[in-house]
Amino acid sequence: MAISSFFAKLFETDDEVTYSFGEDRDCPDDALVFDKTLFTAQPVSGLRTFGFNATARGIYRRYRETKEWPENGYIAS
Repeated sequence: MAISSFFAKLFETDDEVTYSFGEDRDCPDDALVFDKTLFTAQPVSGLRTFGFNATARGIYRRYRETKEWPENGYIAS
């Protein structure tokens, strides 16, 4: 299954970081919230779609590489 997902950081606190994401950069479908202690993500919609999973993995992979939560990006697989 192919996926393309744009993501952008909406806000960040000491405990969480929230991103909007979706296939359309200008009109994201959903948002996800990362717990910065547990390194787990939850979809705001409650729907754990393939797009959510791929986007969360991609964001976390970039975090592991840079030790900073990315501001925005694009996931394709």
